[in-house]
Amino acid sequence: MKRFRWIAVVGILFMLAIHGIAQNPPDKAYLQKLLDGWATGNPDGQTQYYAQGNYLFFDDSPLKYNNWDEYRKGTIEGFKDVAWSKIRMDDDAQIHCDAPNICWSAATVDMTFHTKDGKESHGVRRWTVIFEKQNDKWLIVHEHMSLPSN
Repeated sequence: MKRFRWIAVVGILFMLAIHGIAQNPPDKAYLQKLLDGWATGNPDGQTQYYAQGNYLFFDDSPLKYNNWDEYRKGTIEGFKDVAWSKIRMDDDAQIHCDAPNICWSAATVDMTFHTKDGKESHGVRRWTVIFEKQNDKWLIVHEHMSLPSN
């Protein structure tokens, strides 16, 4: 009987720990993890971080994607000629969680892409992300990546 209680206590503590982890709002390390995932050139691996449904996502081109599936397909096309890339969030990142289930962040992002034919492109982008907590997981419901106009 004591063994059963011990297993039950450990199980409950484990579930509480997992629940606590799931509740933590996004932080700068999490934001960089998202960018590292994009740098792999595999948008399918990013699906777990994006809300499914009719949520707008803005990128350099085209103007907009109406949902994650469109975004994923468009970025697959965009990465087809990329051999490798590096995406680093600058130190100006801000994260604001002003409501229990909504957080937003903004940062500038330094990006370097190397194409399969040996060309390199480098630039800085603006990056804004809105997260919504759905089923104890912070998912991206809107993302805006853009080039400065100058």
